[in-house]
Amino acid sequence: MFKNTTNMDELNTWPHPGIDTLTKAIHRLNDQMPNHQMFGTKVTQPDGSKKYEWMTVKEVVETSKYLAAGIAHKNLIPEVEAEDRQWRFLGL
Repeated sequence: MFKNTTNMDELNTWPHPGIDTLTKAIHRLNDQMPNHQMFGTKVTQPDGSKKYEWMTVKEVVETSKYLAAGIAHKNLIPEVEAEDRQWRFLGL
């Protein structure tokens, strides 16, 4: 039987075997539930009410690929050398 031993300031995670990065987790989610709502934006309707418009997991993955390709094409991420390798880093 599971016993919750955490408080509100802790986060328990139980990763799936082999899923050790956020990228791998998102791709696994895309494989399992591509049409699941992932990112929502609150929009105001013409009558003044508000609702969320959602991007699915598949749309988020596709958009991130397009963004990465565009940034690389424009050469907006300089290469840095570290650990005897060339790297490109971008923080959003």
